[in-house]
Amino acid sequence: MNLILHLAAALMLLTAPAQAETVLVKSGEHATFSRLVLNLEAPTDWRMGRTENGYSLQLARPEIVFDLARVFDLIPRRRILDVTAPAAATLALKVASGTYASAFEIKPGTIVLDVVSGTAPVGSRFEAPLSPESPGAQDPLNNPARRPSLPLRLPTRSPFIDTFLGNYWQSSAPPLTAETSAADHVASESAASIRDPRVTEAEGHLLTQLSRAASQGLVTITLPGDLSEPVAELASTTTPQNDAPHEATPNRPEDHIALRSETVFDRDAKGGPPAQQLNPVGLVCLPAAAVDVGAWASDHPAALQIGSAQTALLGEFDKPSPDAVLALARLYLALGMGAEVAALLDGFAVDPVDSDVLRAMAAVIDDRAVATGARLTQMADCDSPAALWAILSNRELKPGDARNTDAVLRGFSLLPLNLRLLLGPRLAERLITLGAESAARTVRDAITRAPGNHESTTGLIDADIDMARGAHTQAAAALGPIIAENGPDAPRALALYVDSLLASGASIDLALVEAVAALAFEHREAPDGATLARAHILAAGASGLFVRAFDALGRMPKGASPEFIAQTTAELLRQLASTPDEVTFVTEYFRSKSMILQQNDWPLQLQTAERLLVLGFPAEARQVLGPKAVRFDAGRLLRARAAIMQQDGAAALAEIAGLSGTEAARARADALRLTGDHDAARRAYLLLEALDLAGAEAWSAGDWSEVMRLGTPPQMALVKALGLAATEARDAADAPGSLAATRTLLAESRNARAALDLALAENADR
Repeated sequence: MNLILHLAAALMLLTAPAQAETVLVKSGEHATFSRLVLNLEAPTDWRMGRTENGYSLQLARPEIVFDLARVFDLIPRRRILDVTAPAAATLALKVASGTYASAFEIKPGTIVLDVVSGTAPVGSRFEAPLSPESPGAQDPLNNPARRPSLPLRLPTRSPFIDTFLGNYWQSSAPPLTAETSAADHVASESAASIRDPRVTEAEGHLLTQLSRAASQGLVTITLPGDLSEPVAELASTTTPQNDAPHEATPNRPEDHIALRSETVFDRDAKGGPPAQQLNPVGLVCLPAAAVDVGAWASDHPAALQIGSAQTALLGEFDKPSPDAVLALARLYLALGMGAEVAALLDGFAVDPVDSDVLRAMAAVIDDRAVATGARLTQMADCDSPAALWAILSNRELKPGDARNTDAVLRGFSLLPLNLRLLLGPRLAERLITLGAESAARTVRDAITRAPGNHESTTGLIDADIDMARGAHTQAAAALGPIIAENGPDAPRALALYVDSLLASGASIDLALVEAVAALAFEHREAPDGATLARAHILAAGASGLFVRAFDALGRMPKGASPEFIAQTTAELLRQLASTPDEVTFVTEYFRSKSMILQQNDWPLQLQTAERLLVLGFPAEARQVLGPKAVRFDAGRLLRARAAIMQQDGAAALAEIAGLSGTEAARARADALRLTGDHDAARRAYLLLEALDLAGAEAWSAGDWSEVMRLGTPPQMALVKALGLAATEARDAADAPGSLAATRTLLAESRNARAALDLALAENADR
């Protein structure tokens, strides 16, 4: 009876359906790819291939059920558009165009799917449509977990390589034993013969470079024994002498590759201290621990952490502990309390390690300027999170300066959430200024994935990106809701809104000027006070309110740096030089002349001088240009035009000596006219095809034949009437003393008088 019960129970177990296994599909976003991870309870066969809209992953165990509830919590729908489970143990990915997928196992039972931006590699097995058979029936090479170990072999080699390295690049195929059948050996050899062509190409390149390095003494070829032995003898010594089973020798690369590489830096540093990374100016890069803000606070309430750290500040005899001061300063930084860090370091007579770095980081958190040349500002090219703080602290970085953008993004991802939200918009703005728009988008995406509503923060970054690519109208539209919300981001959004209107050439009404002025006054002591003051100044200038703008410029907040004030001044003066109101320009020019003459902005000087020349102020134009104008062709040309307006032809000729071009040629012709060299001026005007001016110079030079060709009709009539130009021989009947000759003289006299009257009338206004 018991036997029957046991058999029935066993039969029930065998026929019962397998219990479903629920697999949570996890996700993660990276700079160039989006990743999905599946953690299975046990390894299984799988395969992946192309479908109409993307890719399909099929597992061999039909009881597996996918949990897709949190797939898009951490990734945007940028590369992976949708993830579904259309059938048992099947995962379907809909991907964006311009992407491709790959899959692998990082350990048995953990499958990773990456959707990468770009074009799929040639020969990728994941680009082929799935065949009807089940995953278990698939070629084991499609499943990396079940792929046989491939021996390292040389690609197709040249005779040179076979001659010199053939003895030492040995096959790693294990010998046949009682536990490895001939069929397994054949399967292994067959698998080894299936090679990705990219691997072959990479091995060829590697071998070529290693050969070059060996010839240059940069790598050492380690010889595995006596090289005089024939290959056959070497092979025979490694063959087992009996058929007894034995343990397989571990397949180590160093047993088969007769190459050992070592850089000269590693060679010379043997036995010395660990190498330290240096920045481009020779400073040692700060280690990650010096700026690891994420490790400086715990999950406990901030008040408890601060209280505990403050309790430890004073030791025996009320002497402050440098370590405790350092710990509290770092805690303040992790909590985003920059002012408290400065007060702490100033209040205790101790100097903890890297106190200068702590002060600079506190200034960054409070959006204050960091001293030029501070150690933290020079770490932008370091491969540590210090690059992030360098980008934020060094406002003098330019697009061409060295920086490690990957390290910046890694450092940002390590920040606690409160600092990511605080510093993210500023970091994105700095990256856009440095020309790293894609990195700014990465920062924006990281903030989007953070818990909570961050629409205003990401909206600011979107507006910055739109401004960088010239979509000023789109930026203005995105900023409107943030301003209307009147939240913490509204002041910066309003300043950026003014910039978008100025860049697009849109008009700025008085109501907006008043709103910006009120906000600038309210925030005059805040970190964004200078930014709002600049927005007020430029908004007033764009509205033609230059008296108000220059008055506000004289009352910039104390926190504004000299460089920021100089930049704002130059922007306002450019607005003045472009204003269409001539009275306003002249009035404000003479009112602000001393400020204008102090500018060291050559484009601004050029624009102002050009405007002054047009309005008839040559002396002022030469003064604005200054002595450095002689270094620029445009400056020399403007100085020549000013000299011509002042009737100084010789000075004009000296200014444009050696210059070419149409404008220079016209100025040279005008200068020659002023010097009295009318014949040279006529030739210069002729080259410019200015025939009326060439005719005038021919008249001034008394070149009557040229006047008859180039002059005005009255001039030609007068020349002809006075007989100044060469004429045809007179008829014999017109001999002197004859009646015909007398009548001819009387007619010529009348014609000459009429031509002279006409010429005088033509030049009456000159």
